[in-house]
Amino acid sequence: MTAFEMVALAVSFILGLGITHLLSSSVLVFRGRRQYRIHWMPAIWVLCIFMLQIQFWWSIFGLSPFVKAWTLVRFGVLLISALTLFLAGALVLPGRRGEYGEDLLSYFTADGRWGLAALGAYHLECIVANAMLFGSGPGQLQSVPVWVGLVLVAGMLATKRRGAQFAMTIAFLVNVMIGVAVMSTPAYR
Repeated sequence: MTAFEMVALAVSFILGLGITHLLSSSVLVFRGRRQYRIHWMPAIWVLCIFMLQIQFWWSIFGLSPFVKAWTLVRFGVLLISALTLFLAGALVLPGRRGEYGEDLLSYFTADGRWGLAALGAYHLECIVANAMLFGSGPGQLQSVPVWVGLVLVAGMLATKRRGAQFAMTIAFLVNVMIGVAVMSTPAYR
């Protein structure tokens, strides 16, 4: 097993756990739909985090030609990315029944926003990872979705105005869709 394969395996393990937790929490919320009101805004954030987890996992396969020698710091950068995405997915939805009040939006407003803080940390860390692993500077075109995502997450955390939160949620979804399309390599050989 090569060094790259070991790195990819460790990161994949964390990403797999994060995706499993996010999907399990989504099923839990769906099953509780008769007792609690489900709201579209947290559902959009779940979708965004899921897309970012899958895109990050896909991008791992493309690292092999860029990183000739693995160091603990490079490995740590990837682990931090995977861990922040795990935390974002684990915190955005309740982990067990009865953890949220009368509706999902109440939970999201009180506790799910911590998932957005983890998502903001992921975006900050992406800037560092892109520079260290791909030699991509923060001012390059492919960094635009990362910066836009960071600004939108910061705005979500800073405002309590529901209309602004709704608009930023939709903008974040569009940004993630553009980012995934721009950042994802169509195929690896």
